[in-house]
Amino acid sequence: MKHSDINILVVDDDEGVRRNLEKALHREGYIVEVAEDSQNACIKLDESPIHLAILDLRMPDLQGKFSDRAGIDLLEWIKRNHPETFVMMLTGAGTVPTAVEAVNLGADYIEKDHLQPQYLKEKIKEIVKINHNLKINFLHGTKLAKVEDEEILRRLFIDSSEIKVLEIAQGSRETIIYRVTSRNLNGEWRVPFATKITWKHQILEEEKNYHQWVKYRLGGDRYASMLGAAAYSFKRGGINMSFLNTDLTGLCDFKEFFRTNDRKTLKKVVSNLFENTLSYWYESKEPEQLWLIREYAGYLNADNWNLRRSVNRHIKEFKDSPNIELEQFDISFPNPIKAFENLLASSLLFEKRTYISTTHGDLHASNILVDNQKNSWLIDFSNTGRSHILRDFIELEVSIKFDLIDTEDLKALLELELSLLSQKDFRDTPKYFSSDEAFQKAFEVVVKVREYAYLTVAPNHDITEYYIGLLFYSLNMLRFSSKSVSKTKKICILYSASILLDGLGLSFQ
Repeated sequence: MKHSDINILVVDDDEGVRRNLEKALHREGYIVEVAEDSQNACIKLDESPIHLAILDLRMPDLQGKFSDRAGIDLLEWIKRNHPETFVMMLTGAGTVPTAVEAVNLGADYIEKDHLQPQYLKEKIKEIVKINHNLKINFLHGTKLAKVEDEEILRRLFIDSSEIKVLEIAQGSRETIIYRVTSRNLNGEWRVPFATKITWKHQILEEEKNYHQWVKYRLGGDRYASMLGAAAYSFKRGGINMSFLNTDLTGLCDFKEFFRTNDRKTLKKVVSNLFENTLSYWYESKEPEQLWLIREYAGYLNADNWNLRRSVNRHIKEFKDSPNIELEQFDISFPNPIKAFENLLASSLLFEKRTYISTTHGDLHASNILVDNQKNSWLIDFSNTGRSHILRDFIELEVSIKFDLIDTEDLKALLELELSLLSQKDFRDTPKYFSSDEAFQKAFEVVVKVREYAYLTVAPNHDITEYYIGLLFYSLNMLRFSSKSVSKTKKICILYSASILLDGLGLSFQ
C-alpha cells in the first residue's frame, strides 16, 4: 500500500473550502472525494473505502438541518459504522471546547487558519496511522485471504519496521489466524503475536464481547488477551492476541489436531478445554426458566432459515419429498424439514428449568487452537455472552460429527449417529465400535463432550434439553455450502433430525 492509495473525503457546505482542499490534496497525491453535507457523506462512506474524513463542524446534519454540531454528530456516526476511517475536524475561532470533544471521541482537529499545504500534509501523516514503510514477509506459502488484509497488517503493526507472517489456521467465513513476529523501529525482534483477520462486523462484535465477557474472566494462569485496539479496513478487521506461556510454535486448530492425534490425546485436550479454559465461565451459571425452542431459534436466526430451499438445492433427489428413502440401506424416514417448519410456526416452545451462563457461543473446531503442551485456546468471541449453558457442548459435538470426520461413507455416518442418539439419559453410555479410527475417535470424543455437559447440569440427568439444541445446530449445518458440509453429510443430518424430532415427540405426523 502506497501513500497515493489514501482516500480522503472532504465534507463542508462551503463550496470554496471544498474546492481549495480538493486541489491541495490532489497536488499531494491523495485520492479525494467531496460532500456538501452529512447525508451525502454517509452515502460516500458506505459506497467506497475512505481512510480519512475531513469534517466541517457547522453544516447540514444527518437529518438535513443546519446545525452547529453536525460535524460531531457525523463523527459519532463514523465511529459506529466505519471504524476504519480516521477523522479530522475543521475548527474555527471560538470552537476550542468542540475541538476537545472531537478529540475525546477519537478524532483530531485542525484550525481553518492552518490549512497551508505543508502543514496539512504533515497533519494527515500524523492522523492516518497506516505503516506504508512496513516490510511484510510471508513464510512457507502463506497468502492473504483478501487483498485489503494487507492494510490491516499495516494498521496493526504501525510501530514496526518488518514483520514475518505465517498462517496458523483457517476458520470459517474467510477467517485467518497468523503467527506474526515483528521487528520494532530500533531493529529488535519481539515475541510473536497471533493475529486474527476476518470480516469487519465480526471483529466489531468480538472486540466488544472480549471486553465485556472475556477479559478478566478466563481463570487460571492461562488466558488469551487482546493486545491494543482492533484495526479495520473497508470490509475487514483484525486483532492481535497474546497467549501467555506459549510462543505459538506448533499452534494449530482443533480440526488439524483431530486429524493428526489419537483418541486418548484428543480426550485429554477436551478435558483441558472444559476443565481449565471454560469451566470458569460455566461456574457463573444461574437457574432460569427457558423456552428452548425460542432460545435456539434466536441464537441461530432460525426465523430466517430457508431449509427447504437448501435441501432442494443440495439434495435434489429429495426435493419436497415427504419421505426420504435410502434404498441401498433399506432405510426410510420422514423428511424432517416440514416438521421443523411446523415446529417454528407452532406455539410449542419447550419450556424447561435449566441454567444460563457465559458461553463462547461459536465453539466449533476452527475456533479452538491447541499448542505444543496440549493446552486449548479460544478465538472468535463475536457470539460470546449469556445463553443456555449446554450451547457450547452441543455445537462442538455437531462440528466433530459433520466437519471433522473426513469421509463419504454414508452407512458408517448413519451407524455412528444412530448409536449416539440412542442415549436416553445423561447417565447412559452409548455402545459403539468401528475399525475406522476416525469414526472411533469421533465417537469417544463426543461421549467425552457429553460427560462434561452432564457435569454442568447435574444432578439433572434429562438429556432432552441437549437434544433440542442438537436438533437446531444439526439442521443449521444444512445452510452451509457443499464445500463445508458434503451432500453425504447433509443426508446424515436429515436422518439425525428425523430421529431427534421423533424422540422429542415433535414429528407432527
